[in-house]
Amino acid sequence: MLGIAPNAKQSRIDTYIAVCMRGTGFSREVIVDTLVRCLPENQPGQPERNWRRYAERITAYAFGVMGDVQLARGAASRAAEKREQQEREDEARPAETSVEAPRIRMR
Repeated sequence: MLGIAPNAKQSRIDTYIAVCMRGTGFSREVIVDTLVRCLPENQPGQPERNWRRYAERITAYAFGVMGDVQLARGAASRAAEKREQQEREDEARPAETSVEAPRIRMR
C-alpha cells in the first residue's frame, strides 16, 4: 500500500474535520473534545493509544500553517467558483441593445 499507514485515511478525515471546525470559528478546546468523543475506543488486540494526544496533534495542525493554507485554498476555490457562476449567468443573460430615442430638435 505504498507505505501508507492503514489509519492514514481516518487521520486525513480527522484533519479535515478539525480544519473545517476551525474555519467556522470553533476554539481549540472544543475541537479537541469533539475529536476525542468521536474517536474509537481502544480495541482488544490493538496497542493502547493516547487518543487525547492524537486529537491535540490534529488540532495543532489545523491551527498551524498548514491549516491556514487549507483554509486559504478553500476560500480561493470558492471565490473562483463564484466568479465562474457569475460569468455563466452573464453569458446566459440576453445582451441588451441600447436603442436611443429619436432625437427631436426643438427651435
